Amino acid sequence: MPKLVVIADNVPEVRETLRQTIEQLYEDKTRAGDLRVDTYEDGNGVVSLCALTVPDLVILDVDMPGLDGIQTFYCIREVSRAAAARVVFLTGFVGSGEVRGRIDRAVADGACGCLPKPATAADIKSLLDSRVFGA
Repeated sequence: MPKLVVIADNVPEVRETLRQTIEQLYEDKTRAGDLRVDTYEDGNGVVSLCALTVPDLVILDVDMPGLDGIQTFYCIREVSRAAAARVVFLTGFVGSGEVRGRIDRAVADGACGCLPKPATAADIKSLLDSRVFGA
């Protein structure tokens, strides 16, 4: 069964850059079919997916129109606590007061962390090594 990483970001370039970065960092696993990266433009598709399966990692942009990343986390938690425990937030507002408070609350409620936006390849590799591949 391949590892599944899910990315939700409303900006197509961000989604594509993250997907390409992960696929390049783990080219051997991607080519062998041991890693799959799915992307979504909003949280609704991710919630639907998490009702059916538990991804190995879910990266959610915090600032999305409609259902933002933090609201998406809570919706995921309603359908699958296991999937919610694999959520990492991606945000450029990591130090911002209100956003930081909401992220901290979500982490206390079961999310596994937060990445600054833009995330470096080293940040992404460290995240996947620890959360997906257990290195």
